[in-house]
Amino acid sequence: MTNWRMEIAFEARDFLLLLMNANFFNVYPDFFKKRDEIDKEINFIIHNTKKYMRRAVEQYFRLLFEGHIVELLEKPKELEGIQLGFFISVKDAAHRPINSYYAKTTGNMPRGEFAPEWKPKIDLAELFVYQLFKLIGIGASEVHIIPDSVGSECVYLATKLMDNFYTASGKSVDIMIPGDASLKVSKREIVIDQEAKKQLEILSSLLCLEDLPRNNGNYGVVEKQVTEGESVQELRIVDFRVTHALKPRISVFEERIPELKNCFKKWDMLSNIEKAKELIEQDKAIKVNPNVNWPIFDAYVMAIKKTLQDFINNPRKSETERTGITLNYASDV
Repeated sequence: MTNWRMEIAFEARDFLLLLMNANFFNVYPDFFKKRDEIDKEINFIIHNTKKYMRRAVEQYFRLLFEGHIVELLEKPKELEGIQLGFFISVKDAAHRPINSYYAKTTGNMPRGEFAPEWKPKIDLAELFVYQLFKLIGIGASEVHIIPDSVGSECVYLATKLMDNFYTASGKSVDIMIPGDASLKVSKREIVIDQEAKKQLEILSSLLCLEDLPRNNGNYGVVEKQVTEGESVQELRIVDFRVTHALKPRISVFEERIPELKNCFKKWDMLSNIEKAKELIEQDKAIKVNPNVNWPIFDAYVMAIKKTLQDFINNPRKSETERTGITLNYASDV
């Protein structure tokens, strides 16, 4: 944040205080709303995302796990990316671990300080895909949308960390969480099989997740014990970015049609798309939030459903015909 912006914000706050002390905002009821808007925008300049996020996430999980110990852990520097994030550790009264979560900013929300005119609309598409992945069994088992504690109209996302999860780059969850190095499992080699790679390609194309297959920290596997001496690996996706400049597509070759049908049937895709959309629409942090661009979200979901329904109705239709919807809304997000 440049110093001159900060100085102007402090001056504006002083002038606002003078007006409040003079009872200026008591003249007309609508002035109270304007006062709150001005105060909120000033605070966005003076303070920063990290402070607000930490407060909101801590408050949310303390209410969710009342009577338990909730600790927020800084993300290690080597894991820092575009989005700000914290690990959350939940323990019982005897300090025994119960659950672990990862909370982060969403969409293009900046990592540090930002001014109101740079505040983007909430990226509902990203939140929707997290809910969808939960429903189809390929993402986190819990997805929490957390409202900002000071009414800034921002939301944060928290997902439950998975046991026995390794990223495709070989990192386990406990390598990433700050703590006693002597207790950490070492990095290991992970092989992503062809079936998992095909699933990644299908999902990234249909849901416009351009970076998903390219970043091996975005996905990985969980190991599940089938019998005493046998375990299997299942694909899990933990991070991605929705690229709104793209349009949903399904790449179809004759020999792939049965495979695609099986995937969409196994995921109960059409039904779960509707359920994920409803979860977003009914979420308390989203439902009454004015910082949401519903038409953009509706267009995104509609395009996905149409592409999928067209494939179900006529799997041999050419890809050009099937991806006829163009989403010209990237600049509005």
